[in-house]
Amino acid sequence: MEHQRDSLRNPAVPGTAGGLLVTLCALVLAILLSQLTVLAAGGPGLMRFTERGLAPYPFTLLALSSATGFLAVSALLGVLFRGRIDLSLRRNDLLPAAAALAAVFLANMAGTAIGSRIGEDYSGAPDLSFGRLATAVIFLVGVLLAPAAEELFFREMLLTRILAGAPRWLAITATAAAFGAFHLAAGGVVLVLTLASMGVVLAWLRLKTGSLAAPFLVHALNNAIALVLLS
Repeated sequence: MEHQRDSLRNPAVPGTAGGLLVTLCALVLAILLSQLTVLAAGGPGLMRFTERGLAPYPFTLLALSSATGFLAVSALLGVLFRGRIDLSLRRNDLLPAAAALAAVFLANMAGTAIGSRIGEDYSGAPDLSFGRLATAVIFLVGVLLAPAAEELFFREMLLTRILAGAPRWLAITATAAAFGAFHLAAGGVVLVLTLASMGVVLAWLRLKTGSLAAPFLVHALNNAIALVLLS
């Protein structure tokens, strides 16, 4: 039985159509702000790849730029659609979180295998051979900052505030699709579908536990595992 700790549903939030429109606008705005951050730092010409993946600086720049976009839009949405952010992690949340992590891991492994089989390239994996400091920075932004910003945007602002007036299945589907679509530039259709399935699991976990802590934890652990396996 689902927890009833989600107190963020506000009668002032948009209905289904309005919520979907705001979701789309928020995603586009976050992408635009992310791209502006990249341009301000020197533009796409800074992207440099090695034989083992994306060099540390461009990886860090991309992670920071996306986090900037998500945090800025989340701050705006937080002003417009106020609510308390529950960051508690309770003992009863651990089993759903473990199940979610297992599901996300299996989905990512399947997506990686299918993508490799059909020749779909993934350009988001960083090269971890540049020393301890570079590796520490990569893990800081890739395992902590990026998941925190993405969970705040997708599973908090969009799922439980903007789309609070929509049917639950539609809110989950819409935010999961937006989550997958945002990562399109790093891969292809398989990557988008894989991350969309991850978005479904994280949305379920957010609604199940009523807290942002569990999906953040699963997201962070997933990114840590991915950095090790894909680099």
